[in-house]
Amino acid sequence: MKTKMYARIVGVAVALCAGSRVVGAENVRVVDCKGREFASPTCMTEERMFKVADKEFTNGGVKVLSLDSRIQKCAKVALEKHVDAKEVEFATALILDAKSGAIRGAAEVRCGHELTKMFRYADALGWDYEPGGLVYPIIAALAAESGREWEPLGSALASGNGDVFEELRKKDILNNWCNWDRLLKYAVEKGHGMRLDSLQVARSYAVLANLGTFIGSYGIERMVGADGKVLKCHEQTAARRVLDAEIAGKVCKALEKAVENGGTCHDASVDGVRVAGMSGTASLHFEPKAQLVVYGRSFAGFFPVENPCYVAVITFVTRKDEPMVRGGGRAAKTFAEIAKRIMDNE
Repeated sequence: MKTKMYARIVGVAVALCAGSRVVGAENVRVVDCKGREFASPTCMTEERMFKVADKEFTNGGVKVLSLDSRIQKCAKVALEKHVDAKEVEFATALILDAKSGAIRGAAEVRCGHELTKMFRYADALGWDYEPGGLVYPIIAALAAESGREWEPLGSALASGNGDVFEELRKKDILNNWCNWDRLLKYAVEKGHGMRLDSLQVARSYAVLANLGTFIGSYGIERMVGADGKVLKCHEQTAARRVLDAEIAGKVCKALEKAVENGGTCHDASVDGVRVAGMSGTASLHFEPKAQLVVYGRSFAGFFPVENPCYVAVITFVTRKDEPMVRGGGRAAKTFAEIAKRIMDNE
């Protein structure tokens, strides 16, 4: 079986490398997870994933990304549809395969205003921000698990690359008993003063979607040389339980209610598709010039609820003078647009 699989990889690599378009090192092609060619990167996130190490591709080859070009297009189109250049500084969309952790879509839009320099090196994967209410479900789940109440986070959690659930446990930020379900209903100042990136948030919501199982994430499926030799191949890490399944299920039900009619995040609802998620709002201060304040408005969720296939995290950085919007606003609408486009193409 392994021999046949290897032979298939060799065959695909040779076919893809023949007459290839140059991307990075000479005679190197970049394709998506379905074998569709990416002609050239169109955003900084793609540029990062397209980058090829010459020492690994000395004679050409093929780099297979986890990105799905159709889902990537969905992300770009949805972002552009909901970006208002007069009010938005920066917007990102990240779509994760809920079952494998593969990054299927990752894009950003920059609007070229005076704060653009603040996001010069930021993309859908590589910048962190205050998640605001996006962490409510995570903290609620941990509070229910421990039987203790959560305290204001402040700067309790620094950005990291691992499991957010485990990071929060290590910080031991929980104390006393509380009714965790109420935490999803009231906007209190939690999730501010901490910084997470979209990938951390997406992995955390994937834990909820997978009823307590952590699976990690990845962006490169494999790298194959011109001779058909597999130089690198993603190896799926063993899934591990980080949250009680029953508790995760209860949080998921609460998140689905938040998107239903009358819920706080109704803008994220999609006709004919069951979705679940939460919004977050935070003011972002840039040092040393504290007067530079913009708002981060986010929405994170997964769909379809009955069999979660995708997790999406959308963030809009908007100008200080734009009216405060609860329930995700643009981010929630963009999430709904992406979910609809993906499910229509399934």
